[in-house]
Amino acid sequence: MVRDWMGNFLTNKSVAKCAARMDQCFSSTRQKLPVDDIKEMPDIVRNGFTFSDGVGNISFSLAKKIAY
Repeated sequence: MVRDWMGNFLTNKSVAKCAARMDQCFSSTRQKLPVDDIKEMPDIVRNGFTFSDGVGNISFSLAKKIAY
């Protein structure tokens, strides 16, 4: 089932918010980098708060390549 790979959205009590989170799984963007060129870094967590969830880093030269 499609929703199985999308993740668990049961914590969202609002139907609209749940639908918005599900919508984020369907992006119109295309892959520009091979998976080998991607480095996953751990989130920064302090005092129970996650400060880097969803944040990404990219070099200036790579950003230029992707933009054009």
